[in-house]
Amino acid sequence: MGLVGDFLSAVRPGVRPGDLQAAVYAPQVTQTGLRSPWLPPTTQLAEITWTGLFGDRVEPVTRAEAMSVPAYSRARSVLTSIIPAIPLRAYRGPLDADVTALPRVDPQPSWINGTNQAVAPALRMIQTVDDLLFYGASCWSRVNGAGGFPVRMDRLAIERWTIDADGRICVDNLDGRGHQPVRANEVCLIPGPDEGLLVYAAESIRHAKSLERSVHRASENPTPHTELRQVAGDPLTEDQIDTMLTRYAARRRMTDGAVSFLNASIESKSIGDYDAHMLVGGRNAAAVDAARHVGLPADVVDASGEHSLTYANVRDNDKRVLSYGAAGYLMCISGALSQDGVSPRGQRVAFDIEAWLGSTPAATGTTPPAPQENDA
Repeated sequence: MGLVGDFLSAVRPGVRPGDLQAAVYAPQVTQTGLRSPWLPPTTQLAEITWTGLFGDRVEPVTRAEAMSVPAYSRARSVLTSIIPAIPLRAYRGPLDADVTALPRVDPQPSWINGTNQAVAPALRMIQTVDDLLFYGASCWSRVNGAGGFPVRMDRLAIERWTIDADGRICVDNLDGRGHQPVRANEVCLIPGPDEGLLVYAAESIRHAKSLERSVHRASENPTPHTELRQVAGDPLTEDQIDTMLTRYAARRRMTDGAVSFLNASIESKSIGDYDAHMLVGGRNAAAVDAARHVGLPADVVDASGEHSLTYANVRDNDKRVLSYGAAGYLMCISGALSQDGVSPRGQRVAFDIEAWLGSTPAATGTTPPAPQENDA
């Protein structure tokens, strides 16, 4: 499997070489160009064949589909707002030491606050968190200095890199050759804490999207199903029935669609109604599921669980996000950037959480007010 394959197996226990190889050749379809980093490029013909043979329900969930669900978009916004705002620092000391007790490297590595492209480091981190959230991994390209350590690093777009069957990272350098294996010191792989939302939350994303469509249909057609029955006159032909149904459905979608006309031969009957609990409570339950998948408290994505917690200020919410959803991403990013091939031995890279949070309750002699529990 090679160095990268061994590393992936180490950070993801239970992943076998055969699993990685199978993932490489698994079919993948996207509509946006963004795709799983574990897979090679696919062709337009393959995408058409996959959808044609198996239908939309079998087609893999895309990032665009997930982002069209408000709860997942909100969860992504929370993580990509907080994590990039936390300063990234290089420290001297062992990896298992508390960074608050370690001295900072002086001067700081130039790549921390600089890139080789017209992309700010903050945007580089936003894109990296996005990759980890949806795809389970991110990859940075490197420009190395005289000592072999990076002086500039840039995030590679998700469609520009893959991992081949031998566990090697392959990069498309936009030179017409496609994805080609690169040396280990040309890139920095950042594996995420899990496989990514598009893998393990696919069914929940599809369920939430289905509820969104139901709400849209309900807004267009307040009465969900109507039966038109012929009660007099000569039986209508198939063409006449189709024409009548088409005109009736089109009329219902018009601004004044609440008004329609039927002659004495046709009568209408409404059958069933939309379940208001499904449209309201169902969407809230789907939002709670989204928060659970991302590891965030439900109220952070504006959903309410069995009980809701009201916190006194924004900083309390920030601490909760760090404790639950963001912690895994922080550890994965700092761990990858602290590897010996990226940082000199004896140094580590970590997020300066204390500086970002500012003074702690212990330092100020105050205690944050306890949250109040309210029934949702």
